[in-house]
Amino acid sequence: MATCTATGGASLLRAALLVTTGLILSIGGPAWAGVGVTSGADGQPLGKPPNENERILRIGIDVQANELVTTGANDRAHLVFLDGSSLTVGPDARLTIDRFVFDPNTQKGELAINASKGVLRLVGGKISKTNAITITTPSSTIGIRGGIAIFSVNQVQTIADFVFGNSMKVTAGGQTQTATRAGSQVITDFGGVPGAVTLMKPGSVSALLSNLEGAKSNSDNSADQSAQKSGFSNKNSGQAANAPNFNQNQPPNTNNNTLTNAVSFSNPASQPVGNGTPQNQKTPTTNTPTITTPTTTTTTTTTTTTTTTTTTTPPTNNPPPNGPTRTSQTLTGFTSGLVVIVRQGDDSDDHSTRVRRLGSGTVLITTDATTNQATGTIVVGLNGSHHHPVTATLQLGGAGNSTFTDDKNYTMTNNPSGRSTVKIGDATDTIHPISGLASTNNSSTCTCEFLSYGAWVSSVADPRNNGKTYAAIGTYVAGTPTTAVQLPQTGSATYNGFMAGFASHNGQINPLNGSYQNTWDFAARSGNLNITFANRSYSGTAQATTGPGFAGTFGRTGSLNGSFFASPSDGAAYQAGTFSIGSARSRFQAAGVFGGQR
Repeated sequence: MATCTATGGASLLRAALLVTTGLILSIGGPAWAGVGVTSGADGQPLGKPPNENERILRIGIDVQANELVTTGANDRAHLVFLDGSSLTVGPDARLTIDRFVFDPNTQKGELAINASKGVLRLVGGKISKTNAITITTPSSTIGIRGGIAIFSVNQVQTIADFVFGNSMKVTAGGQTQTATRAGSQVITDFGGVPGAVTLMKPGSVSALLSNLEGAKSNSDNSADQSAQKSGFSNKNSGQAANAPNFNQNQPPNTNNNTLTNAVSFSNPASQPVGNGTPQNQKTPTTNTPTITTPTTTTTTTTTTTTTTTTTTTPPTNNPPPNGPTRTSQTLTGFTSGLVVIVRQGDDSDDHSTRVRRLGSGTVLITTDATTNQATGTIVVGLNGSHHHPVTATLQLGGAGNSTFTDDKNYTMTNNPSGRSTVKIGDATDTIHPISGLASTNNSSTCTCEFLSYGAWVSSVADPRNNGKTYAAIGTYVAGTPTTAVQLPQTGSATYNGFMAGFASHNGQINPLNGSYQNTWDFAARSGNLNITFANRSYSGTAQATTGPGFAGTFGRTGSLNGSFFASPSDGAAYQAGTFSIGSARSRFQAAGVFGGQR
C-alpha cells in the first residue's frame, strides 16, 4: 500500500516517487537505496531488507538490494524494478534480490535474483536488452534476455519455461541449454545437468498463471495472451503491456492492497494483445504451435555439445491471431488527488509537510495509432499555498516517453518536448517535474469500454523556494464528452461504477476504492447518489450545471463534479468526474475520480 506519513517529508516524497516507478517504469536514478517498488500484493508478502525489520510489502513499499522476499500459502507480490523489469512472486516462495545496478543514461545494468523455492514470473526490462538477468536456484543458473519466463523452483528441481522473447540459457553441471523458441522448457534436477530443450505441455502456462494470479484470475483466456499481458510493454521485453493484477473476479477488498485496489480497477485481461511480426523474420505459413498448444508435428533441430545445447529453429515471437486495438483519438476528462507540500531538510518539524487535496483538474490524452505513441496534459490546482492559488500543468508522453499497447493500456513519463509549468498567483514559471501516468483496464463494477482511467504521480520543485517540493499522487478518468444534442431530455437511467482515489488519515496516504451509483432523471436534470468509499456508505444528490456537466454532495463533507460521456452507440453512456471527502482541517481527507455506465 502506498502509505506516506505527513510528518516524514523525505520518506513521503520517496514513497510517492516509488509509486510512480511502480506504475510507469523507471523515471530516473533515485537518490535512495530502493531498487524497485511493490506495485501489487495479495495477502501479506514479506520483505526483509538488510539491517532492517521485516515488513509487509504493500503497494508503494520500496524494494532494496539484498532484500529477502517471502510469501505464504495465500500471498503473492508483484515487484517492479527501476529499469522496468518486473517479477511476480507466487505463494510459498523465497528469494533474495542479490544485485541491482542500473544506469538510466546508458540504459544498462545488472539484475541478479536468488530463488530457493516458489513459482516466479520474470518480465525483462531495459537491462535485459543488453545483459541477461540472472536467476539462481538450487539446481541451476538461468539467464533471460529480453523476454518473459516462468520458473517453478524447489530444492530438488527447477523447471524453467521460456514464454516469450529473445533467449533463455540454463546452466548446471558445466553444461548449458539455450532456448530461443517461445513455449520452450528446460528441466534441471539438483546435482545434474540441464535437460534437453523441449516444448511445454499444452495448458501448462495456464496452470502456472493460475498459481501466480490467484483463482479464476485467468478468466478462460489463453495462456500466451495472459503471459504477454504480464509486463510493461516496449519499455522492457518488447511485448504487449498490461498491468499485473490479482483476484480479478473478486469483490473489492480494501484490505487486499493489490495494484488493482490501489486505483480500484480490476483487470480481467479479456482482450487479446500482441505485437507485430519481428523485423527480418518470416511469418510462418505452416501450423506453428502456439505457446499453449504445441504440437509434435513441428520439428525442432537441436545441436548438442559437451557444454551447450541450442535450438536452431528461429524464434517465433509472433503474437496471437488477434492483435491489440489501437485508435488515434483525443480524450478529455477529470483528475484529482492529494499533494504533500514538503519542506526538505526540516522533517523534525511537524509543520515541514502538509497533506492537501488537489482541486478538480483536467486531463487531455491523445493516442496515435500510426506511431504507437501517447501524450497527455494534466492540469491540477491547489488553493491556499502562501495565500495564492497554485496551478500545475504537466506534459507527459511522446516519442521515447510513452507506450501505447491498445486503447486501454498505455503509460507516459515526462515529455521533454512539452513545457510543464506552475502558476503561483499571477506568475508562471517553467518547471522540470518527475511525473508519470499509467492507464488500467476494466473495473470490476463498470465495463466502461470507452472510458479511460488510471493513476498518475508527480514531484515538482517550487521554482521560487529551493527547499520546497510538491509531491502529488492522483487518479484520472477521460473519454468523449456528451454534447448538448446527445443528452436526453426525458426518461431516467441508473449509472453504476467505481470510486477510485487516495485518502489521507492523520497524515498517512493510502489508495482506496468504492462503488458509485447515480439514479438520474433527465427531465428533472438531477439524480440521487449512493456511494461507498473506504468501507463507508454515503447518500446524496446531484444536479445538472451547464451542458453535460453536473455537481453533487454526499454525506456531510463529500462533493463531486462530473459530466456525461458518450460511447459510439450511446450519447450518454457514462458519467465520470472527480470527488472529494473531508475539509482542509479534517483528519480524513480523500480525493479521486468516479465512473459509471448505464
